[in-house]
Amino acid sequence: MEKTEKMNKIRFIDTIKFKLIITIVVVQLLNLFIGNGVNLAINTVKDLFGDNEFAELLLSGGAGLIISTGLNIVIITVLFLLIYNKLVLNYIKHIIKTSRKWSEGDLSVRCKSEKNDEISILANNLNLMVDEYESIIEAIKNTSIDSKKLSARLKGNIEEATNITEEVNQSMIKLSDGSMQQAEHTSEVTEAVEHLIGEIDSVTYAMNDATELTNNANEKVTIGEKTIKNQQEKMENYITLSKNISSEMSALMTKSNEISEITESVNQIANQTNLLALNASIEAARAGEYGQGFAVVAEEIRQLAEQSTRSVDSIGDIISDIQNSIEKANEKIQTFNHNVYDQEDALNHTEEIFQSILEVFKNINEHVNKVTLSCETMSRTSEKVGESIKYISEVADTSAASIQNITASSEEEEAIFQHNLELAQQMEEITNTLSKHIKQFNVKV
Repeated sequence: MEKTEKMNKIRFIDTIKFKLIITIVVVQLLNLFIGNGVNLAINTVKDLFGDNEFAELLLSGGAGLIISTGLNIVIITVLFLLIYNKLVLNYIKHIIKTSRKWSEGDLSVRCKSEKNDEISILANNLNLMVDEYESIIEAIKNTSIDSKKLSARLKGNIEEATNITEEVNQSMIKLSDGSMQQAEHTSEVTEAVEHLIGEIDSVTYAMNDATELTNNANEKVTIGEKTIKNQQEKMENYITLSKNISSEMSALMTKSNEISEITESVNQIANQTNLLALNASIEAARAGEYGQGFAVVAEEIRQLAEQSTRSVDSIGDIISDIQNSIEKANEKIQTFNHNVYDQEDALNHTEEIFQSILEVFKNINEHVNKVTLSCETMSRTSEKVGESIKYISEVADTSAASIQNITASSEEEEAIFQHNLELAQQMEEITNTLSKHIKQFNVKV
């Protein structure tokens, strides 16, 4: 904004007004030399044709003054137009040519702004506007690409979480089999089981936190889905309103056609009235003095018929203009409808993406619940193992290894769920960025 304001500030000596003033001053100064030159040329011609009375009469007195003044005006006008075309018209034509390319979809061209006058400032502002449009389009493209990449990564992480869950279940089975073989070394087994219970509780708490985070993300996605549905309802309202406008425009076109038919009938009546007035005038002329009053009335009727004809023609022109305007309005409405349908498709696609994300979070939540349930079951089993089984050293080593595998798997699973949460947050930020760029477009109904 500050850069634009600095560009819009120009010195008076750089303005077109100042240049035109200088041009006028220069032309006026040149006028002195041109006037002297013209007068000198006239005097030279007079000297050459001094014996010719016609030349003497033509170049002397008022006629000579008129010729001198006319030549001065022609020369000054030509000089002024050349300078004005160089200073103003060439740049305006360049801006018009560039803007025509923009309207055709070519945003790679820019207006040249080599000077610091009003037209150059206009060109700079137009260039900044086109740059902003390009940035918006590029941002939308990049956001769409990022959304696809994040969706693929999220799917891969979920598959990895499923595999880790299976490994946890296998480790739990091995731990249960080893616990069945514990018959002795009760104190060592109790110590190991208590440690295992503590680790399981930690995993359970972590799973509960992951469930809460997943539920929060699920709520955010649901809110986004409701927002999209609200936008879809608004788009449907726009479409209904546009259809109503089209119907009203069609009805207006029908009414204008009916008016055209009525004016045509009035025009025919006026022509017939004019013909009857002409016949009445002829009959009045035949009647002589007795038909003079009737002739005056017939003439008045004829004039009224001609006025009616002219009025009907004017009404016909107005109706034709109205019909042309209605056709142009219908074309603009059709263009607007196409844009609305495109935006509706984009909203539907976005809704599908949100539904897919929602389904992914549901699957993650199911896996977390399964892991939590498995941890609770394992905790109860470990307590029973600590009370009833004796454990030999070989089986104790196996149980310790199984517990380490469970801990490592749980840590990996927690990291993956945390990464999934970060991916979901990134997806939300990207969606917000996309919405922000889309809102920069102002759609007028």
